[in-house]
Amino acid sequence: MTANRGALARLQRLGWQEAWQAPRLIRGEPLDWQPEAIWGQFNHALG
Repeated sequence: MTANRGALARLQRLGWQEAWQAPRLIRGEPLDWQPEAIWGQFNHALG
């Protein structure tokens, strides 16, 4: 099912066929935010 039915109808008129579907985004549990880890990834490349 698409939210843009007009676009889907046009694509079908042009010969496009839907081959498969997949969820666009599935969110799980929130991640444990650790901003100090961002610096930890880059600090060895500086200086």
